[in-house]
Amino acid sequence: VRPGSPAAAAGLKLRDRIYEINRQPFHDSDELLSLATSSPLPIQLLVERNGKLSSVELPDLLNQDAEQVKSAPHNVYETLPDKEGRPVMGLLARIPNPEIVDYAFDRWVAIDCQTDEEWEIIVEIIAEERLGDEKFQAAANRRKYVEEIDRVISEWAKNQDAEEISRSFQNAGICAAPVMSPALLMSDEHMLERESFIKVAHDVAGEHLVSRPSWRAKRRTELPTKSGPCFGADSDEILAELGYSEKYIEGLYENGVTSRSLLGGR
Repeated sequence: VRPGSPAAAAGLKLRDRIYEINRQPFHDSDELLSLATSSPLPIQLLVERNGKLSSVELPDLLNQDAEQVKSAPHNVYETLPDKEGRPVMGLLARIPNPEIVDYAFDRWVAIDCQTDEEWEIIVEIIAEERLGDEKFQAAANRRKYVEEIDRVISEWAKNQDAEEISRSFQNAGICAAPVMSPALLMSDEHMLERESFIKVAHDVAGEHLVSRPSWRAKRRTELPTKSGPCFGADSDEILAELGYSEKYIEGLYENGVTSRSLLGGR
């Protein structure tokens, strides 16, 4: 974010992941493209008009009336690990009504080990004899044998609850937490207490939950009220602002350069 730019004035910093393209190929700046239009087409048209692209700025992106910043991502999609277990089929998995032999919850736990003292605590909690091997005592060796350590811990953890494992480490002073999908986060008591998710409206999907904006803009206290636009909803307006005539824009649709609806039925 350039000092003195509207983005900087709104309190955004480099870590807020809004980038200016400066002497970089535009196709390496996916974050900016998604913020601007969700499509590389306007950038391609700029290249077509000017012959090159060395710098792109979005001076109105953070304007108080900018619709882009009042919109939120389309949805929080449920992905594994999910709230419900994934069924594990038996040997005849391809028959119409296969036998379900178990459920896999695909839960992971992230464990942080910073010191040799913390490693000793981890070994004590897991109580797995193989982790007590002298070759794991030094931090450098643990890095060398990290795959072997991972296998041992995975065998120990795979039949246990991720939340319980995390609590056992946390109670001993070790930094650990379950890896959570959006679906799990949306039902987590801590996240709900912090009001980490808000409701927004979408023209097709209706009202749904999304995560709060990740950017920190001191001068913008408003939260998004609308979901992301429907596919191609703003294409005509954007192309017109770039200076293209209605006839030229229609030609882009007719030639398959862009579309007002999803292609291939997706």
